[in-house]
Amino acid sequence: MPSLLIYLPGKQGASPKLLEDAGLGDLLDGGSSPSFFQLDGSRGPDGGGGAVAYWGHALPDVGAYLFEPAKGRNPKSTIHDPRSKPGGAGTAGAAASEVISPGAACPVPVEGRAPSPDREGLAPSPDREGRAPSPARFWLGRPREDRLTPADLARPKLQLGADVVLADGHVWHVPIARQLPQLLGLNDAGEWTGVVVPQYRAFYDAAWAALDWLAPDETGVCRVDAQQGADFAAAALSINYRINRDVASFLGLLTSESIFEVSRAVIEFDAIVAAGAAAQKKTAAASDTPASAAGPPA
Repeated sequence: MPSLLIYLPGKQGASPKLLEDAGLGDLLDGGSSPSFFQLDGSRGPDGGGGAVAYWGHALPDVGAYLFEPAKGRNPKSTIHDPRSKPGGAGTAGAAASEVISPGAACPVPVEGRAPSPDREGLAPSPDREGRAPSPARFWLGRPREDRLTPADLARPKLQLGADVVLADGHVWHVPIARQLPQLLGLNDAGEWTGVVVPQYRAFYDAAWAALDWLAPDETGVCRVDAQQGADFAAAALSINYRINRDVASFLGLLTSESIFEVSRAVIEFDAIVAAGAAAQKKTAAASDTPASAAGPPA
């Protein structure tokens, strides 16, 4: 089974802390630790050497993999770290743009485009001030001749969810917010109540905020900030798969449409709409029912 490869320039060793130090701690989980091997001399994709992390039993053939350096200077999601503590959400950067839903709730054209998974040979571009990019903290690798599948990236335990087809054509299982694990405790009345466990709490809160994206504005259009929407979709994938925003971009998983499709699945939007329609129908039926007679006259 092929694996995602993570090349760490200039690093040595076989500790998961290498990934944490590179800002990739969200790819780790308690069920399966990565293995490591060394690329010596000039064998690395950057022409140097370093450590390579992978998951699986067979040692990968690095020559059969396509590598790409990490993008951007800000590795932080605007949502959360799905592996640990909630909170710490940032704000969307200056590169944010608007995405419009093509979904059934707001049937208008898609704006935006999917990232390409085949960008071999593209040189990194200078930033807006003309400076050359800093050396990449890590490089991601995938098989040249095939795509990585959901099975290749699945965590040991998948949370309950719904299936969504992404830009790679594969079916991915995204979690349903209300079915995430809960921590149980007694309230003041002595009754058991539950709250979503801390490692998923920030994602859970973000999921219900996503309801606003699926509600049409006065023009009948659904809109979402592209940075927040893409980060939310990547965070949803990260719960069941070894994926973060870097990996989702590298594999070309997300389109502007994916943001809305993943959001609909996570919050069970179609079920919410159906329940609302059923309630309205019931209310309308009740109002149309004639009042019962008060009884025969005396």
